[in-house]
Amino acid sequence: MSPKSGLAFSLNVDTEILTKYMDSKLADLRQQWRDDLNAAISEVTRKLSDDILALESRMSLFENRLSQAEDRMASIESSPTNLLEENATLRTQLETLTSKFDDLDKASRSCNVEIQNIPEKKGENLVQLSLAIGKLFMCRSER
Repeated sequence: MSPKSGLAFSLNVDTEILTKYMDSKLADLRQQWRDDLNAAISEVTRKLSDDILALESRMSLFENRLSQAEDRMASIESSPTNLLEENATLRTQLETLTSKFDDLDKASRSCNVEIQNIPEKKGENLVQLSLAIGKLFMCRSER
């Protein structure tokens, strides 16, 4: 020690031991960083997986709703065609039924007897009137 420097220490350090110590500490720090990074990456990965699953679920729901909307749209688009076809069918059926009704009406009238030049009276009994006319022509009628 020199008196001028006050307190002076002589430091005798083995550089090889210091290097090994520093390497050991750096290796520990690197391992700690790896562990911390792996933990952080695992956490982020887990959160991303959860978010992806939630998005897939919502996507599936939207796909179902879109499919239903497309089906409804297709039925609405085909509806005018169906209605026109149904309308044409109903018109044909109406014409057929009208024709049959007219034929049946004509057939029912072919058996009718029309009496002319005898005035109608309210509340008259047509059966009695027919019998009276039969007596006039001397026809026998059975009830």
